[in-house]
Amino acid sequence: MAWIERFCERARPLRRRIVLPEAEDEAVVRAAVRLAADGIARPLLMWQPDDVAATVGDLALDGIDIVDPTNPDLTASFAATYASRRGLDPGLALRLMRRPLFLGAMMVATGRVDAMVAGASHSTAQVITAASLGVGFAEGVKRASSFFVMVLAGPPERVLVYADSAVVVEPDADELAHIAVLTARNAAALLQIEPRVAMLSYSTHGSARHERVDKVRAAVELARKLAPDLVYRR
Repeated sequence: MAWIERFCERARPLRRRIVLPEAEDEAVVRAAVRLAADGIARPLLMWQPDDVAATVGDLALDGIDIVDPTNPDLTASFAATYASRRGLDPGLALRLMRRPLFLGAMMVATGRVDAMVAGASHSTAQVITAASLGVGFAEGVKRASSFFVMVLAGPPERVLVYADSAVVVEPDADELAHIAVLTARNAAALLQIEPRVAMLSYSTHGSARHERVDKVRAAVELARKLAPDLVYRR
């Protein structure tokens, strides 16, 4: 069974609620339709009522919940919660909650939904900002990072996880170590595999001398201290 099919099979019995704040994008709507039709998750689309008919066309929205992000009662409620949690000015909190990304993040933070998927019409930076301010980081996590799952055709099919190729531009040794450990933990949870961590640089087995090579060496040693149970190579 391919990895995507495996993910779907694991997701179906969980029936997670997923908020999609970019319903103005037709691809997002079609994704929601598939999630609902295949029983993978319970999608919730953020949509202004006047825009629904214009975007949907002949798509059936069975099993999809619609939330109007401009509903004043909804935004005021989440703004009050956010202002209380963050000690923020209520007016500023309300302005933030009028942005679908922030509203979606607060839906996750308050347990109304299980996850938010975004990035079709917003930048990575915008999505990370909303998530970090609305949901926040897990204990021990200092900053956001990313990873890509690469599935290599087989047989046998192989899967590799690369981090961080999208968020942290120039990580120092400490950041590299934390990214490596977090990515390994996430890979284990997501893929249900025993991760092996490879720290990459342009030096082959120490053939070159450079401060960036030294940084990777230092990162490996720091990662071993942070998570000695993982397998590392460099």
